[in-house]
Amino acid sequence: MNIKRWIGRREANWKQLDTLLQQVEKRGIKSLPGSQIKELASLYRSVSADLARARTNQVGNTLVKDLQRLTSRGYNQIYQGSRRQDWQGLGEFCRWGFPAIVQQT
Repeated sequence: MNIKRWIGRREANWKQLDTLLQQVEKRGIKSLPGSQIKELASLYRSVSADLARARTNQVGNTLVKDLQRLTSRGYNQIYQGSRRQDWQGLGEFCRWGFPAIVQQT
């Protein structure tokens, strides 16, 4: 594998994923339209594959660490989401949902 050519072909995807992740990290996943959410998921899978390829072909620690960091950020946003929203939802349930259920029963 020609490492420089491979990096040249893949680097645009890495930058695009980084850009989307920065937006999601600042404004939340809801700030992206549906098409960009699909793109985010697709780029995440692609970069995950690139990370595996980089490890297998020993392209260098710096690149592997950068791809690892990018993949980690993508995983956190796609699979874990915002923890703040979870707490807000719990607060709303305790404040409004639970009392309403108690009244109904």
